[in-house]
Amino acid sequence: MRLATFDGQQEMSTYINPIELLGVRFDNLTTAEAADRIEEFICDGQPRRILARNASIRVMEDRDPWLRHVYQTSDLVTVDGMAFLYLGKILGSGFKEMTGGPALWYEMLRRASIMGYRVFLLGAAADTLERASARLKQQYRGLQIVGWQHGFFHPDEEDRIVRDIQRSQPHILMVGMSPPMKEKFLERNLLRMGVPACIGIGGAIDLFAGQSRLAPMWMRKLCLEWLYRVYQEPQRLATRYLVSNARFLVLVVKHLFRHGDDSSLNPSSTN
Repeated sequence: MRLATFDGQQEMSTYINPIELLGVRFDNLTTAEAADRIEEFICDGQPRRILARNASIRVMEDRDPWLRHVYQTSDLVTVDGMAFLYLGKILGSGFKEMTGGPALWYEMLRRASIMGYRVFLLGAAADTLERASARLKQQYRGLQIVGWQHGFFHPDEEDRIVRDIQRSQPHILMVGMSPPMKEKFLERNLLRMGVPACIGIGGAIDLFAGQSRLAPMWMRKLCLEWLYRVYQEPQRLATRYLVSNARFLVLVVKHLFRHGDDSSLNPSSTN
């Protein structure tokens, strides 16, 4: 963990180096730097929210000011998907790498197995969670998965689930729910749960369980990861991705015309 000291007190490092693109903030980090930052959150002990923004989320934010506020005020916001990486590169100041995806999730699980961080999984179906837990424990010897809860619970069960998480005392809560459900759950319960690293992981629990696969690298480089996901789950994802991608292109064009060279479109770094 990278902790600086000042007057005998430990402080978190300040290498976040934010970028603003399409009017929203990202933390411009490598996967290793993002994982270091999350470890600092764990060491600090205060509840923190870590989210990944992709093109679909950005489209939703344009129609939902509350969701945009949640992302803008989160403790760490990573970039997910090649669309933003290419857009940043085209506009002159690109991201270091895509950190809001499997590379970061698996890196945190690896570090958890080494450092003894306790992990709680929330989301997906119960049988999927069981398979995911077994596979992860086999893959990462020493990994402590101290609890899991499926994502198809009734609102009346939420208080009980929060208490279960509190009792488990995880260092890391991985929330595998669709937007805006995961964001709403964390907004309501972040402080109550008191988990130092609450990480939104989308549909990653299916990936952990072996029920879905990552797109080949050539498809990811061509911004076609969404197409591979549609291939795996056509009935659930086809319409959603086609509509979302079209709206994202419209959003980019609108910003080009409205803002030209100003900072709401162009990447900018501040320290």
